Amino acid sequence: MKKVILILTLVIGLLGFSEGNVKTFDNLNTAVSEYGKVMQEVLNYASREDFSSTGDNLAGFLKNSGNTALEKKWDGIRNKLAEPYEIKANTPKMEGSSKAVVNYDVYGYDEGKIAEMIDQNVEQFVQEDENGEITIDMEKYILSVEDFLNKAKKVKVAATQIEFEKVAGKWMLKEKGAFEN
Repeated sequence: MKKVILILTLVIGLLGFSEGNVKTFDNLNTAVSEYGKVMQEVLNYASREDFSSTGDNLAGFLKNSGNTALEKKWDGIRNKLAEPYEIKANTPKMEGSSKAVVNYDVYGYDEGKIAEMIDQNVEQFVQEDENGEITIDMEKYILSVEDFLNKAKKVKVAATQIEFEKVAGKWMLKEKGAFEN
């Protein structure tokens, strides 16, 4: 959660407060939509970077196994886990004719529930033999995660409020948002 808030703070900086280069838009709806897309891409980029080492190790293992069907399943799961965030903009609240406040909600998978699902199902895909050797049934693991993700609904993990202002007929970001979770 703290990481999402930190990343959103960085996003706000990237969206228009570095060196005075603030992007402008002809209408408020476009500004709101475009800033939401940028926030979502930045959050998912950071998530992809975090996920790449774990995901790539499993992908390499599956490629070597020769099980292309399972490899394709993992690619789909990996994409869902590596790009978990969705940004939803609420209706702008107008404050006069040249100022609007927009609440953006950040939705993602409940990481605690994913960990809980793995903990509850670990005996299905992790086996220990009489010599203490541990083996993991990757197919069962992948199918468990896939089943969970197909049933899981994304939850609100953070929110930010951003102000836009109209200057010289163009809408632009006004100031940094305040984050809450």
